[in-house]
Amino acid sequence: EIKNHMLALSHAILEDLPMAVIGIDIKGVIVTANKTALKKLSHRGVEIGRPFGDFFKDREADHLRQVFKTGEKIQIELQKTDGSAAVATLLPLTGSFKDKGVIMSMIGD
Repeated sequence: EIKNHMLALSHAILEDLPMAVIGIDIKGVIVTANKTALKKLSHRGVEIGRPFGDFFKDREADHLRQVFKTGEKIQIELQKTDGSAAVATLLPLTGSFKDKGVIMSMIGD
């Protein structure tokens, strides 16, 4: 019961973060996205359970593959609908999930 409570609390914290957070598995599938991410990326139609490449340009998907290959964090620019760019960080998971996923985060508007 304590583990369930901790898992539920962790999920609530992720959901309420003011930064956009998307989790992508080794196959390139979006496995989680908090409400900030879904709102910020609504113009792209981002959906959990679908491939990252369905919503992001080839260049952005190439950056994701680079993070999986090198295991190193990178920052990329995402084109917004108004023509401006947003900075996103692609960060590989560590610990027991090393080489199994990447976190994409975006701070600001």
